[in-house]
Amino acid sequence: MNSPNANPRLKTETRSLVRPYDVRDNALEECDLKPEVGEADPMVRNGWYLEDDDVENGMSIESQLEPDWDAIERISGAPVGNLRLSIALRKGSVRLYSVLAQWPAEDHPIDWSGSIPPMIGSGFEIVYSVSLSETLIQLRGKPHRASSVVASRRFSFSSRGHMFDIEFRDFGVTRWGDEALWYVDVGSPNAPPTDSLTIYLNERLSKYYDTRRTVSADSKRSTNQMIAAGVYVDLACETLRQAEFSTDPEPGGTLATVLRFLERGSGRTASSWIALAKEDPHEFTRNVQQQLQLVSKL
Repeated sequence: MNSPNANPRLKTETRSLVRPYDVRDNALEECDLKPEVGEADPMVRNGWYLEDDDVENGMSIESQLEPDWDAIERISGAPVGNLRLSIALRKGSVRLYSVLAQWPAEDHPIDWSGSIPPMIGSGFEIVYSVSLSETLIQLRGKPHRASSVVASRRFSFSSRGHMFDIEFRDFGVTRWGDEALWYVDVGSPNAPPTDSLTIYLNERLSKYYDTRRTVSADSKRSTNQMIAAGVYVDLACETLRQAEFSTDPEPGGTLATVLRFLERGSGRTASSWIALAKEDPHEFTRNVQQQLQLVSKL
């Protein structure tokens, strides 16, 4: 039976004991990472947008490692000699956590080059961390070690989704009304999405898309899935309506992009989607909703 005074953040594993130190990201502020990801776009601070194809052959990274050891000593109450610095690859969707390099704090290089393995796909993080490690007691004749993360910094590599522009607006001062969650503006169905399409989201939703906000990952994920599916239904309906059910879309245009997405895995051709939208709009909407059940990103 657990003691009522037991620390709920204390976690035991087979070979380690993790203590609840206060993690301070700014102690690694001068540790930087430069990925070789071609045309990948910057996402937010400490992150990049990329797609699976961008890292099909792996990815090289260059690191500058200048931790604030004075601050870390104050945080941990431990001398530098008891600390170690590590760089790890983390991909939560497949429970992957692989240490790429690690050093005793007094021995780490200023510059380090490494690589990410091929076919890792998007949706991973490079994690810099400083941990305290020391022998505690003998357990069944073997030394038991305590390892506590004292400072960390994460660099994320995520898919942009379908590269549609998103803007947050105060819906209370627009014709859409404060209760609306999104509005799809299709300028020209045959122009590229980046030139003609904007997704407006109510600014009340911005906290679910900001990596710096403290909203839980589960809340962000479920909200994003709900919003993305609804946006795509409206986008598909509005694009086909404006295109007047054209059977000859411009390659690379918004209509062609929507039709490719609807074709993927549905067993329907583009012409059959167009015919359904024209002849039975309600059934078209229902089928689009079914097709987009797994949409998770905009």
